[in-house]
Amino acid sequence: MVEKQLLVGDSSFRSLRKRNAYYVDKTAFIESILNDGNSVSLITRPRRFGKTLLQTTLECFFALNYRRPEDLSEVRILFSGLAVTRNEAFCRTHMGQWPVILISFKDFNGNSFEDSIQSLARILYSAAKDFAFLTENPALNEFDRNDFLKVLHVKGLPFHEQKTVLAEGLKILMQVLRSVYAKEVIVLVDEYDVPLNHARTAGYYNDLFPLLKEMLSGALKDNANLFKGVVTGCLRIAKESVFTDLNNFGSHSVSDTDLAAAVGFTRDEAAVILSDFNLTPWADPVRQHYDGYRFGHEEIYCPWDLLSFCRDFAKKRPVLFNNYWINTSSNELITEFIRYADETHLKLLRTLMSGSTISARVTEDLSFAEINAAHSPQHLLSLLYCTGYLTCVGTTDDGLMTLQIPNQEVRKCYERQIATYFSKDGSDYVQTGKELAARLIAGQSGAANTFLQNFLARYVSVRDTGSAAFYHGLLLGLLGASDRLSLESNQESGDGYFDLRFVDAHDNVAVILELKKTDHPADLSEVAHRALSQIHERRYFADYTGAGFRSVWLYGIAFSGKHCRMAAEKLSV
Repeated sequence: MVEKQLLVGDSSFRSLRKRNAYYVDKTAFIESILNDGNSVSLITRPRRFGKTLLQTTLECFFALNYRRPEDLSEVRILFSGLAVTRNEAFCRTHMGQWPVILISFKDFNGNSFEDSIQSLARILYSAAKDFAFLTENPALNEFDRNDFLKVLHVKGLPFHEQKTVLAEGLKILMQVLRSVYAKEVIVLVDEYDVPLNHARTAGYYNDLFPLLKEMLSGALKDNANLFKGVVTGCLRIAKESVFTDLNNFGSHSVSDTDLAAAVGFTRDEAAVILSDFNLTPWADPVRQHYDGYRFGHEEIYCPWDLLSFCRDFAKKRPVLFNNYWINTSSNELITEFIRYADETHLKLLRTLMSGSTISARVTEDLSFAEINAAHSPQHLLSLLYCTGYLTCVGTTDDGLMTLQIPNQEVRKCYERQIATYFSKDGSDYVQTGKELAARLIAGQSGAANTFLQNFLARYVSVRDTGSAAFYHGLLLGLLGASDRLSLESNQESGDGYFDLRFVDAHDNVAVILELKKTDHPADLSEVAHRALSQIHERRYFADYTGAGFRSVWLYGIAFSGKHCRMAAEKLSV
């Protein structure tokens, strides 16, 4: 068994090497990344797969010793014995030879646009502060020095000035480094999409996007000071992205074969790790829980999972296959899409949870605007694939991807999130749907209305309630969780298409629901009765007339924000 300590969660290459920690050598990919034929390269992988460690490795390898540029002693020690040093010519040309800027958006936060500006200011300052000593360098002219001082003081500037400095900050820093060291600059951008997704969910995306695009494009597009740019993130957002206008831009996503093993552990690497920690007898259950990802043609283990398991085993804890990767996030993507789910979404998720595969056309270059506008099944599958909740196990003859849940850990996430995504206190989502259905079947409209009203007030955010489709998906998800009901959505009946209906064969009762949304809570009662009238006018109950049901209940339900009102009637059968 190896004696080196496992520092799970430490994504600093310098820290791992200086502390003589256990390290899986990925340095052979440094040359491949630099020479991939693109001036800017985007590498997308799920979270906790080693993107930040990759970026800090690149920084350590390429970066000058800024105070003593000729001194390569530290970088040679850091990379001693690692794969990249086998190419001596490459190391002579590039190791410790370039100014490098690493800016990480990993810790970005902000519930408002104003908060986000403060967060970006802290991030820009963090990228610039180690170069503060250059303000006194005689190679800087007065204009560059003044601009650089604004970057270094960006956290304390007024709001409108902060935005201006943020937009130009990276470009200014590149100019400073070029002026002092007379060399082009390598720019490393880690987790670029974190601010965009925060802004999307918090409602200030349209404000932040232009600023972030100007900030990154100014550094990476047609910039004579740029030698190489490497950008990492979870999603390849191309159609409207901050990189749309970049020339010579290359993307390495989870489906691409080049750089497939640059992050994550291959099958062979996983076998060595298990052997190093005397865990080879556990190889099969480890594979079932933490393997199953496919990047390009490579079979990949989640490094966070595998190293966490080895760490816990080394501490003599009981051998438990904990859900390490899943427990590092709220898994909000699954939650968000289930909130908008219709029957098509739910059928897909049920199929996946049963262990079966799904063939689909995956779009890896979605825009955040598209995600907001339509939580479609294709968008759902594409996002789940890009973020590690699904993996590709093959392609069909017509180019569709064959997708499945990668391993047991992720399957548990599906089971937990789908069953309880609305339940903040741990109560069973399936039971919630059963209780609502029972009230509707019994014709207890008042009790059903109170139950649904309380549910909305407790669990639903007003940000969710922008369209009637949300309420439709909400009820479809609740009622669809019960195997007892034969549930249908948006099917033709009579003279139109009903919203929802279901049959409870056990009680021989049918229920029809027509849903409407209003922006005016005072109109809820009127709108609910209008929905009930529509059921009659368009004869949505035509299929049930004379079908021998003990009773058929009709419900018009009106929604406004976190409020609802029901109008009910029992059909004469």
